Amino acid sequence: MKKSKIIAILIEINYAPKNGSGKFVGAVYDSTSQDGDLPVAIVVGINYGQCETAGNVANCEAEVNYAKHITILGKKNYHTVIWNFYPYLTKYAWMDDVLNSAEQALRVFDAGYVDPFAVFSNLVLKLQPELIVFHGITSAVPVLARSAIRCVGRTAILVPNLSRGLNLSRATKIS
Repeated sequence: MKKSKIIAILIEINYAPKNGSGKFVGAVYDSTSQDGDLPVAIVVGINYGQCETAGNVANCEAEVNYAKHITILGKKNYHTVIWNFYPYLTKYAWMDDVLNSAEQALRVFDAGYVDPFAVFSNLVLKLQPELIVFHGITSAVPVLARSAIRCVGRTAILVPNLSRGLNLSRATKIS
């Protein structure tokens, strides 16, 4: 798939209905991905924290630096797309603001997308990713991932938070 087609899909996905309000991030193309006609990888986490990738529904490209980890994990180059269950930046560090996995899940459902699993399913349907990676094993992601991946009938890989590097020894296949 070409980058221009991916960006168009992300802009469309970013108009999904949302609860709550705040500085929205949405689906983001990792600009550190390789150029060309490549397969797509989707990286799914819980939130974007307080990073500067925030924007609006049409601002969907940022230098996230996950593409290098996905290349190692998938053993080839991909267009890397980042999407999180919770689409807004938080005022405080996520783990300080939302203390446990139950609170995180409640925040996702009460103040995030109206239906995060439908948004994820639509993203998978439109991008047809070759690789899906969920990251953040100390958050609500492992539980949310198992529900989300069943919605699309695919398998995925669950890894620790990629913002701290790639830890292959803790990678787990889920379906």
